[in-house]
Amino acid sequence: MGQRPKNSRPPQQAPAHDWPSQPWLERSTTQELLKTLVISLVLVLAVFWVFGQTSDHAFLICDDVQYIYGNPHVAPGLSWGNVRWALTAYHAGNWHPLTWMSHMLDATLYPVYPTVPPGAAGGHHMTNVWLHAASVVILFLALRQMTGALWCSALVAAMFAIHPLRVESVAWAAERKDVLSGMFWMLTLWAYSWYARRPNFGRYAAIVVAFGLGLTAKSMLVTLPCVLLLLDYWPMRRWRPKGVALSPEDEASPRFPVRSLGWLIVEKLPLLGLSLAVSAIVAVGQHGAGAMSMVDPVSTGMKVSNAIVSYAVYLWKTIWPVHLAIFYPHPSIVKVSSSLWATETIGSAILLLAVSAWALWNWRRWPCGIVGWLWYVGTLVPVIGLIQIGAHAYADRYTYLPMIGIYMVVVWGAADWSAHRPIWRKVLGCAAGATLVLWLILAYNQTAYWKDNLTVFGHAVEVTRDNYFAYNHLGVAYQDLKQIEKAGENYIKAVEIAPNYDSASGNLGIYYANTGQLEKAISYLKNAARVNPFVSVHHSNLAAAYLRLNRIDEAAAAFQEGLQRDPENTSARIGLVGVYYRQGKIKEMLDQYRELVRQHPNQAVLINELAWFLATYPDKAFRNGKEAVGLAGRAVELTAVQDPLILRTLAAAYAEDGRFSEARQAIADAAALAKRQGKEKVAVACEMDARLYQRRMPLRVQPPKIASPNKGR
Repeated sequence: MGQRPKNSRPPQQAPAHDWPSQPWLERSTTQELLKTLVISLVLVLAVFWVFGQTSDHAFLICDDVQYIYGNPHVAPGLSWGNVRWALTAYHAGNWHPLTWMSHMLDATLYPVYPTVPPGAAGGHHMTNVWLHAASVVILFLALRQMTGALWCSALVAAMFAIHPLRVESVAWAAERKDVLSGMFWMLTLWAYSWYARRPNFGRYAAIVVAFGLGLTAKSMLVTLPCVLLLLDYWPMRRWRPKGVALSPEDEASPRFPVRSLGWLIVEKLPLLGLSLAVSAIVAVGQHGAGAMSMVDPVSTGMKVSNAIVSYAVYLWKTIWPVHLAIFYPHPSIVKVSSSLWATETIGSAILLLAVSAWALWNWRRWPCGIVGWLWYVGTLVPVIGLIQIGAHAYADRYTYLPMIGIYMVVVWGAADWSAHRPIWRKVLGCAAGATLVLWLILAYNQTAYWKDNLTVFGHAVEVTRDNYFAYNHLGVAYQDLKQIEKAGENYIKAVEIAPNYDSASGNLGIYYANTGQLEKAISYLKNAARVNPFVSVHHSNLAAAYLRLNRIDEAAAAFQEGLQRDPENTSARIGLVGVYYRQGKIKEMLDQYRELVRQHPNQAVLINELAWFLATYPDKAFRNGKEAVGLAGRAVELTAVQDPLILRTLAAAYAEDGRFSEARQAIADAAALAKRQGKEKVAVACEMDARLYQRRMPLRVQPPKIASPNKGR
């Protein structure tokens, strides 16, 4: 390549671990393939040893409810209607249709609808484990293909596989988006190295497909095009800056065709376009769902300082992975000492600047340093907190992909340094083995904390300070176990730490409502609705408390606000039905009832009640015999002609429509069925109705109490 430029470093002797002169897959021997197969198998076994225990774990009340078993579009499983919802939904402030569909597929294979059966969660957890195992193996193969370095690639994959920071992403069912998008990240890397060796349209299309699918699983993959550009410099050497000396083997036989920097940037433009499009979609969804307003307003200075500290915290937790928790409180909420926070921020900034300076100073000699460091810093940008999403300071799950860059720095840096120091190579090899064993044990123990709600949130309370989030969810866990007093104690602790944490304030309000302290309940429920008005359930809970104090107009306004925030809030719509009835607004009540039936077309109880009202209400202005017949007939089909009360409704609907012969037959069938089922009171009521129909008189009664759509499932 000509004379070496002045002031450039002399060419380094090719390290002993370096790549072969020809691409690995083009010179694979049986021995090479056997080694690769054995290493892949060992990696998979390590993943299952650590995370296989999740097959006995339960769902969590945090996110698993709205993502899986409490989501009416996911819990019933795959269907065309649910797939259409997945493609357009901004549910929980996220747009990730592929993740939704993967949950739906699991719900089909391991049913969670209408109630969660024992063992259902295990199948969902094991899907996460399989996806993580696949990501580990594909990462190993991609690095092996890019570098030709067998053991370095295997070590990076092993570090990624079993580090304790991976536990949150794998052991939490709702974090499917991490492991699913991670698999497509690895597939994109593999496809890119395949394309870069012999570029053509078909291979580039494989990159676009893998990357596009990854973006629909989690938007954090928006930084991947920039990572590919880094990999062009090292290890693929597709771009060779002027003045940078290469190893003799690089000079003699490039692994991948060399391209100009301009060409490599243009090559990434379609991928960058996808990233920008998905970023815009997600930003709209998160803003509309209120995900950016769930904590006290965070100043720009606090966001920047928290981001700096978070970078350092992730590095520390990689080195010393203990005291890991499901949630770390944001310093703007728990009010950390200003002097302590300033010290942490300055110390973290010094660390980051020092590492960055080292990486830049050695970018020619150790290219793995600058590439791995920029991988780490860059891929964390979407979740580092400069745009505050949620109420956490940082999260273990955010390290799922970024830490691969750090592993590459450590592994290839150590391999380069020790290449011609045989003793140190052995020392570092032993240290690596011991570290992996330690991480294996720590990860196994950390995974055990995710067994159920009490253990995961109880552990978070123990290892963190002022964890209002953990106290709140620990309260919910105790409430589910009917330990009401313990639930209340934890809600109170959460609110004392973070008065403007809407979930804790809302739960404490419900606790006071259930214990008869309604004025206190309204105070906390109003605060929850004020802090986060985007959460529809806060408004409907407040409305229910108003109703118990007979404050009807205020209840109606709160229910309406809840429906405005979420038109699918069934409890709010049912509450509004009851409020309108009490206010005598029958037309408005029927409008809400019809919308309920439209939203729940398979809820026989709801359909039957609307049909009964339309058939029997005393005021003829609101009766509709034909509509009642259609609704009652649908309810009869849904219950397979096995509910005498619904057959009674059908008879009343026929009578209102003037079809008395059919009404007499239906009521006779209802009475006979009730007798066979031992429901004597129902049979007597049917016989009384039959006398009216014999005289060609329709039935007139007051409407029944409004039922919940969950009733009768």
